Amino acid sequence: MKMRILTEKDAEEFRKLRLKGLQTDASAFGSTYELECDLPLKEFEQRLVPSEEQFVVGGFEENQLVCTASFIRADEEKEQHKGSLAGIYCEKAYRGTGIAKAVIEYTIAHARTLEGLKMLTLIVISENERAKAFYETFGFETYGTEPNAMFDGVKYYDEDSMFLEL
Repeated sequence: MKMRILTEKDAEEFRKLRLKGLQTDASAFGSTYELECDLPLKEFEQRLVPSEEQFVVGGFEENQLVCTASFIRADEEKEQHKGSLAGIYCEKAYRGTGIAKAVIEYTIAHARTLEGLKMLTLIVISENERAKAFYETFGFETYGTEPNAMFDGVKYYDEDSMFLEL
């Protein structure tokens, strides 16, 4: 198992994994497969340009990308001390193997090196107890719930907001 920050060169593999996640675990994402399947590869390349404001960590098993987590720093000047984790996805076959844990640990460790960053936040579907328990193992705490935050065309989902002080 290997962890590293993805770059534009990983765009094709990243796109493939993200689209798979959007199909198999649709409720875990704010976006949809239909919105992203026709996006040009260039769009995914742009998401993978690492900087102090954003980066994506990938977890590899036998040189295959199987897990990702994205970091996005807040845009507003008065919120530059905060960053969000998003787009967290691990292929089902690799869940429970420790790779997702390693990806999140790597992401948090890299975020801690960013000057002025004091807090990480994330949003998780309230009924996803397994994911919430997973994030709690890193020290994330729930600070609020937004009712009916997401609607997939069939069902409304509440979302829990979680934070971690760095």
